[in-house]
Amino acid sequence: MRFLIDENLSPVLVDLARERGYEAMAVRDLGLLNAKDWALLEKIQHEDWTLVTNNVGEFRKRYARKAVLHGDSA
Repeated sequence: MRFLIDENLSPVLVDLARERGYEAMAVRDLGLLNAKDWALLEKIQHEDWTLVTNNVGEFRKRYARKAVLHGDSA
């Protein structure tokens, strides 16, 4: 599993995920700081990332019909 840590979370989470054997990157490390949600979603889908964010509600409302949202538990 590949985790993409959103800009609204600490980049320390990248290190924690890597220590546990996961591939992880922070949004800012991919040059996507302040990127529009649709651009971020495109990157996530094309490169098979799992987005880790604390505003999943926003993604769920905007993109649930347009994309498969993994880990959606609401």
